[in-house]
Amino acid sequence: MLGAISGYADLIEAANRDGRGKPVDNALEKRIKIISRASNRAADLVAKLLAFSRRGKFRNIHLDIHDIVNDTVSLLERSIDRKILIKKNLTAEQTAIKGNSSQLRNVLLNICINACDNPG
Repeated sequence: MLGAISGYADLIEAANRDGRGKPVDNALEKRIKIISRASNRAADLVAKLLAFSRRGKFRNIHLDIHDIVNDTVSLLERSIDRKILIKKNLTAEQTAIKGNSSQLRNVLLNICINACDNPG
């Protein structure tokens, strides 16, 4: 199913290109990127579930925590009530960490969604 979503996103992206390969509709281009990122994250989640069911190890890699936060906030801004304002304060001097990007995003998403559901 994720392959179909990703494949159709690629087809829409290709149809949205002019003869020089530039996007015809920039708003559509942004939406296509959101779909592609979401399907990639879903694929990561499936891999995580499979690893968990096999009691496998997660692959820890070097990441930039600011990138993880920015990606998560981008997803949240399109998912939560528009009345909720998300503020970021990305001032860490050392942003390099070693971990699993899917796990980190899921933790941040859960914290933020819980905060939205239980204000105050």
